[in-house]
Amino acid sequence: MTPIIVIPCKSLDRGKSRLQGVLDHAQRRDLCQQFLTHTIALATSVIGPQQIKIVSADGAVREIARCHEIEVLSDPGGGLNQALDHARHALMSAEIGAQAIMVLPIDLPMATPADIEAVLASSSDVTIVADEAGRGTNVLLLGVKALPTFEFSYGIDSIAAHKVHADACGHSFELLERPGLQLDVDEPADLERWIAVRGTQSEQLR
Repeated sequence: MTPIIVIPCKSLDRGKSRLQGVLDHAQRRDLCQQFLTHTIALATSVIGPQQIKIVSADGAVREIARCHEIEVLSDPGGGLNQALDHARHALMSAEIGAQAIMVLPIDLPMATPADIEAVLASSSDVTIVADEAGRGTNVLLLGVKALPTFEFSYGIDSIAAHKVHADACGHSFELLERPGLQLDVDEPADLERWIAVRGTQSEQLR
């Protein structure tokens, strides 16, 4: 059973607002588009495009997805949790019949195919990769038992909220450590670290 990778993506024009002190609007939009195309390439290096869905209400995102032959699911608004709940019901429909999904954000620029494969290999009902602080949910994998009713609780201390729900439902839970999935670029300090690491990697390749 191969899970469907779900990539939620805000409007490219409104993403990464917390970086507005260091990047102007055009730079933030370009960064979001770069992150999106990187995430698509990452996902398609592991599974076929038919097993990948993007959740967005942005026409520009839809056009990028179309160029990669990836279906876009509508985002009804109301935030990430509502968007994922809507996507989950669409994916479990008779037409698609998803039995497991992996939620993969676009802002994990250090992620590798090996990281994605490691998460997909988990046999737990609920698998999470934490952010560097150990509090936020960077990647979430829902197996066949958890998928129908799992309560998406992205936000402050989302790992704790997700674990409470998993325990209450009797779902097995795994907190997976993958350094490549820990850095999410939200704040200026995150951006600086990513740029520094990327520069070091470029130097090593010379």
